[in-house]
Amino acid sequence: MEWGDFLKKVRRIQRGQLWRHNVSGDLPHTDGTINGQDVFDLVGANKGRKGFTFTHHDHTNEVNLGIIKFANDSGFTINRSFESLGMADAYMTEHNLPAVCIVPSTESRRFFTLSSGRKVIVCPAKIHDDVNCSKCGLCAQSDRKAIIAFPSHGTAKRKLDEMLTGG
Repeated sequence: MEWGDFLKKVRRIQRGQLWRHNVSGDLPHTDGTINGQDVFDLVGANKGRKGFTFTHHDHTNEVNLGIIKFANDSGFTINRSFESLGMADAYMTEHNLPAVCIVPSTESRRFFTLSSGRKVIVCPAKIHDDVNCSKCGLCAQSDRKAIIAFPSHGTAKRKLDEMLTGG
């Protein structure tokens, strides 16, 4: 779908509705630098709605960081995804922006990081049968103080578990 057509669909989402962008894929970019105009237009189309997404784009790229901050400050939540709890914690501490990370597939408890004492909440939709994204909405909260953790899953679960546990 063309970007303009997608934005028209976003504008038709009911006001106040929680919705997720990019169930797969990432934000529009050129060679890893997020397209600021596209995100600006997405933020505008999302106005009054509760859109959120995840990105793996390089947050040390100042352009990317500025775009991520702008979107989060403007009502569209961009969660920076990390492969390590320590990196997610450092990012949230330094930038006061939302982050998520992966944890071993067996993890289901709430806990705190060792470095800052930040709360880590395992995605409720991943550990409770009666919860889904629309009932939870944690990932759409740009001002949250907790890291959302996703248990490893899919075809790479075993390899990820080994990486995460040092095994």
